[in-house]
Amino acid sequence: MDSSKIQDIQGQRQKGLLLVYKELDDQALACFHDALTKLQTITDQLDDRNKLLCDLLLDSAVCYTWQYRYEQAFDLCNRAEEIAKTLKDDIRIAKCFDNRGFTENMKYQFQEAIDSYKTAINLKLQATGDNTTEIADTYEGIGDVYSCYSFVKESIEYNEKALKIRLTELGENHIQVADSYSRIGLLYAEYQRIDEALSNLDTALNIRLKILGDQDLSIASLYDSIGDIKCKQGKFSEALEIYEKSLSMRISIVGDNDIHITDSYMRLSCVRVNEGNYDEAKSLLEKALKIRLAKWGENSLQVGDIYFQFAIICRHEDDFDEAETLYKKALEIRKDIAGEKSVNLADIYLDMGTNLIDQDRVDTAKELLYKAINLRKEVLGDKHTYVAVCYHTIGDYYFSLDDYEEAIKMYRNALEIRAELYGENSPSVGETYFEIGASYESLDKNGLAISNYEKCLKILIMHFGKDHEKVAETYYRLGKVYLEIKKQNEALISFESALTTRLMLLGDDNLQLAEVYHGIGMAHLALKDTKRADKFFQKELDIRQANSEEEDVDYARLYLWMGFVAVAKNHNDRATELLVKGLDIMLNVLESDPCGEELFLFYDTIGCNYAALEKWDAAITAFNKAKDVLISNENVDTLKAADIYNHLATAYYQQHRYSDALSELQLAFKINWRYINDDPLKVINTYRTMAKCHLELNNVEEANKVRSFLKLLEAKRGISFEE
Repeated sequence: MDSSKIQDIQGQRQKGLLLVYKELDDQALACFHDALTKLQTITDQLDDRNKLLCDLLLDSAVCYTWQYRYEQAFDLCNRAEEIAKTLKDDIRIAKCFDNRGFTENMKYQFQEAIDSYKTAINLKLQATGDNTTEIADTYEGIGDVYSCYSFVKESIEYNEKALKIRLTELGENHIQVADSYSRIGLLYAEYQRIDEALSNLDTALNIRLKILGDQDLSIASLYDSIGDIKCKQGKFSEALEIYEKSLSMRISIVGDNDIHITDSYMRLSCVRVNEGNYDEAKSLLEKALKIRLAKWGENSLQVGDIYFQFAIICRHEDDFDEAETLYKKALEIRKDIAGEKSVNLADIYLDMGTNLIDQDRVDTAKELLYKAINLRKEVLGDKHTYVAVCYHTIGDYYFSLDDYEEAIKMYRNALEIRAELYGENSPSVGETYFEIGASYESLDKNGLAISNYEKCLKILIMHFGKDHEKVAETYYRLGKVYLEIKKQNEALISFESALTTRLMLLGDDNLQLAEVYHGIGMAHLALKDTKRADKFFQKELDIRQANSEEEDVDYARLYLWMGFVAVAKNHNDRATELLVKGLDIMLNVLESDPCGEELFLFYDTIGCNYAALEKWDAAITAFNKAKDVLISNENVDTLKAADIYNHLATAYYQQHRYSDALSELQLAFKINWRYINDDPLKVINTYRTMAKCHLELNNVEEANKVRSFLKLLEAKRGISFEE
């Protein structure tokens, strides 16, 4: 009779394990509790009863661990160990240590978890004397601990030990072998070795398809893992196709209202966010939320995760207040379930901090960012990948405040950790070089910017090839730096590489192409190839007009340089139209605080255009406005100022206002004289015009002094006065 009861209870245990597999921990616990209650009625076959009792206690402990109820889990594990010792069952004692290691790992008790698993291995070796699948299970557990602490290389080693044992003991076509391949694939993805990751996941998928067919949830999960890798590669269209396949599979297996469907909705939502399709992203999250609320209620981690994702979308939409409300909602749920010291709070603190940076609430943002990193350091140690993420995010914070030196320090902290964990040539190291390069670019330390951008490119191309958006972005930034240091040919090579990739990835009318066309146009303009410059500026204009309803500051800048080209080509009426239009936009969009540099260029170029049309009053008005911009920005003692003074002098000379011209020329001379070694011809031209003005004013003596000085310069500089 008791034998039949034990069989029934074993069947109930299997139902509970299936519920654990489905992540329905509350139902699984209820099933295990019912089995434990029935087990108390058995009075004979005590060995079988106690073995089953030990197993049920350990099963229940796993559920409690998944629910962050660690003390209950440890209590059940201890009770199971006492029973196993009574049975003198070394394998079950070892499983108690396996179970304890699992819970300790979930609590981020790294060394304790390793010690528990190693004790389990020793017990199993004593019991069996050889490597068995039981030992493979423990190797897998140790691998999980190392993975949790970002020791990915060590984790791969232990999982490959487990795989080797399972292949020997079970053969190629076994579910546990598929599990090993799957774990190793995910680890290689984390290690950012994408080819090995996809190879292992593909092997796992083929084994499971052979054994289970395509109507099993584990197949859908493997498709999700492959889709996740495609997302990390920026291959969102491929990821979308894979996630949709996974969703269809899940619906065909469990229906369209099952909890497992929500995983697909969450992933699909993330892809839509990356595409900028926020309405569709929110619609998918709402479907997931409805199912999870019905299953777990408001106060569950799974529902909190959806609120967190909603907050991210609101931040992308610049709805910062709603984002903050949702972040706080997700945070309170996690605190209530996992506790104030849970490391899982850190990612919310980071995103909340970023949300506040976007609102210029920098002090509160800083507090949250450092709260995140301190929590992760306390729980995970200083050399963890999640700590590197915190350093990176804090670097972004300082970058947003224009504190580029401090940003570089934070990025370098992240770089050091990532290089140590994943190697010098991992993609995350490459991406960190990009941020360091951007910081140096902002500091005008162009050599260091180029060096870091080139390191980034080398690593990213190694992993992703040239057809990757981050590669295109790096080429574009390199082009900007080369343009800044007047290496136009190198700039063109970089811009054209960015253009080729973006055309392939984005099509021919995406706004990201506009900035590349602008860079190419500027490089050709610097090379005095106005025809090509005009061609690429026109391409930029066509894209902006196709994508933007309102003319913004980017239009203003484009009209400025198109106007500059028109002046150079003597298309003066066209130049006037473009420059006036651009200036109006600049003043309207930026209102009382336009960019001094660009406003100066507008007035200067407008003045040059009117000078070419011999509209001297209009030219003088424009040049004086340019001069006023320089004065307001305290740039009256620069080479730009000297050029304006010379332009004004030319206009005054044409109006026969020779005294006014001389006043401007004297200002220009004082500046240009300091740079005579760089451009002696500017000094000579200024003095030549001064001589002409003196002659027009009948100041012959002064004119002769100037001519004598010019002859001295001729002798010293080898430049003919007659030039």
